[in-house]
Parts: sequence; structure tokens; C-alpha cells
Amino acid sequence: MRQKISFSFSVSVLFLLIGVFLVTENVSAATYYLSTVGNDSNSCAIAQSVSSAKQTFSSAKACLAPGDVLVIRDGTYSGSSNAFSGLPNGSASGGYITFRAENEGNVIVTAGLQMDNSNQYLIFQGLRFQDAGGRGILGNHLKFFRNE
Repeated sequence: MRQKISFSFSVSVLFLLIGVFLVTENVSAATYYLSTVGNDSNSCAIAQSVSSAKQTFSSAKACLAPGDVLVIRDGTYSGSSNAFSGLPNGSASGGYITFRAENEGNVIVTAGLQMDNSNQYLIFQGLRFQDAGGRGILGNHLKFFRNE
């Protein structure tokens, strides 16, 4: 009898932990959109729809938290409000923040990329950085996939 109770208790705890993990994953991660024809007055909640994206990177990055994804719609992003600087950080426990082109190679960033050694847990995917000012890339746990 004692083994049966111990086994039931162990199985119950296991299912509880799995349930907490699944709920936490779904609650914390969000996908936001950035578009050259977006609107920065859209709230972060509204910018989770492809049809109501933010317009500038400086506005969109304020929405991001560990585990989130920023999908950047096709276009050229220029001007200081579109500089990839002052980036928010992901975390070991919350996950990476991902900056992903809607279509690889069709997002061109001419405003620059500046990172410092405090930047961490960031993923860049499918972006083209074409800036005269160069790039400063420092940090930890950074991943670059299919970028130019």
C-alpha cells in the first residue's frame, strides 16, 4: 500500500510540474510586428497583429520581454528611430528575444546595429544590415542566423 501511495504522489507531482511549465510557456511568449507602414501609436497588445504593426524599431523594442519574437515585415528601415541599439535582453530563464525577418533577405536595416557587453540572449534571423556607420557587436548568448 505504501508503494502505491508513493507512486501516485510522484505521478501527481510530475503532472503538476508539466502543467505549470506549459502554462508558463504560453503566457510569457508573445509575437509582435514591425512594418514600415505601421503606426507607433498602436499599443503593444495591438502590435501583436500583423495588420496593426509598430512603425519604428525604437517603439517596437519597448514591447519585448524574454521569450518574445519581433517579426519585421519586408522593407528598408532607416533613420535613428530604426537603429538596432539599446536592445532589450532575453534571459536564461525566460528565453531568447528573437528579431526575425518576415522573409529572409527582404528586411534591410540601414540605421545600424550597436550592442554592448550587457546584451544577452538575443537571436537575429534573416536581416540585412547595410549601414555606413558599421556595426558594434558585443554581448553574451547572441545568435545570428542567415543575416548579411
